[in-house]
Amino acid sequence: YGFCSAQPCFAQGWNNIAPIMSGMLLSKKSVKFGRVEIVAKMAIGDWFWNALWMMPDHPVYGEWPASGEFDIIENAGNRHLHDTDGSSKGSDQMMSSIHYGVDQQKSNHVHEFGLYNIPNANLGDAFHTYWVDWTEDKIVIGIDDIPVFTSNTPSQGYYAHGNQTGPNVWANGTKAAPFDTPFHIIMNVHIGGVPFNGWWKNEPYGRPWTLGNHEQMMQFWENRHLWQPTWQGDTAALRIKSVKMEAYD
Repeated sequence: YGFCSAQPCFAQGWNNIAPIMSGMLLSKKSVKFGRVEIVAKMAIGDWFWNALWMMPDHPVYGEWPASGEFDIIENAGNRHLHDTDGSSKGSDQMMSSIHYGVDQQKSNHVHEFGLYNIPNANLGDAFHTYWVDWTEDKIVIGIDDIPVFTSNTPSQGYYAHGNQTGPNVWANGTKAAPFDTPFHIIMNVHIGGVPFNGWWKNEPYGRPWTLGNHEQMMQFWENRHLWQPTWQGDTAALRIKSVKMEAYD
């Protein structure tokens, strides 16, 4: 994603690798404790990263991750992406998660997640309902009728549960802090970047850029003969059929 008010265009996002403008939508409405349902097909194609997620309207407890984050689904568009053990990390897998931490120190950042692989298909083949059901006592995130991730609100609060150090910025919140303020929806696709910078292996060719190389964008573009054929028509788009928000308050 990025913007083009005039020439040249400007890219934003993780590592600014791809010289391609992708899309992002933000909801004007938000919800605090409720249910969100998004009916969508994921974009399929090499180096797409699909994300349906939620962020707080205001950084009540501080900048990320102090005020929390919900990831309803994160998903790679690659059809043949695998971990070192051969397990699929591509277009058939979704990750659902929460992020929190009292500050940006790596030791305080907590990422709790669940994984689900749809059998004999990928997440761009058909529309699925991606959802989060969120109360003061529990966060559940899933697809269709399948829960993928559950977080029961810890009785001692997220500060103790997450082994946080330093000032407790959630001390004046509810037991669900930082997940006790209004959150809005973000729906986006980006290309390349951090999610692909680990040890995952793509087939039949490897990552078309070199980590740490200041010419990563040019490398990606010069290797377009490898990835561009995998971007096929409407399947190369994140397709949103409907969005529903219900508040429990």
